[in-house]
Amino acid sequence: MSQINQRCRIWSVVLVASSLLALSFSATTGQPAGNHISSLVEGLSRGERVFGVSTYDLSLENARALARAEIDYVYVDMEHGLMSFGLL
Repeated sequence: MSQINQRCRIWSVVLVASSLLALSFSATTGQPAGNHISSLVEGLSRGERVFGVSTYDLSLENARALARAEIDYVYVDMEHGLMSFGLL
């Protein structure tokens, strides 16, 4: 084997090893289990049921009613109606 091929092989092994090492550290420094920003995700991680609603009504009255409701999420359906991000 030529010296150039041997150097390429060595650098390839070093690159792969350092990438795997970096990935292993980044995987362990994520968000700790049970300490989620979203209460929805936290409930799901504990195996709890979550409840939500799908709506296409962007009125103020609907927003107030949904804000007071005992639900975990609101899905705003913008596919089946004439809506824009400006209205949202």
